[in-house]
Amino acid sequence: MENVYTFAFAKNIKINKLKEMFWRDDLKKHEKLLFHGAKSKIGGKIDIHRGRHNDDDLTCKRYEVNQEWMMTIAYYRGALDEYKNHPVIKKL
Repeated sequence: MENVYTFAFAKNIKINKLKEMFWRDDLKKHEKLLFHGAKSKIGGKIDIHRGRHNDDDLTCKRYEVNQEWMMTIAYYRGALDEYKNHPVIKKL
């Protein structure tokens, strides 16, 4: 599999874009395709997740790339657990 990705990268073939097109073909009316990927290797494999979500009851919060965004990410990764009762963290 690594050889396939190496070949695709060398030829500027966007494998992930191709996979996304296939996944989008199967979406139902109110479904959204969500992606998460990690650039670091986990257990020797590239970590890519995909999922479908019906957005009828989806709650969304938008962030600028700033300190609030960084703190939110850190909080949900468990790095700020000792501050979970701090007013700034509760506001996130």
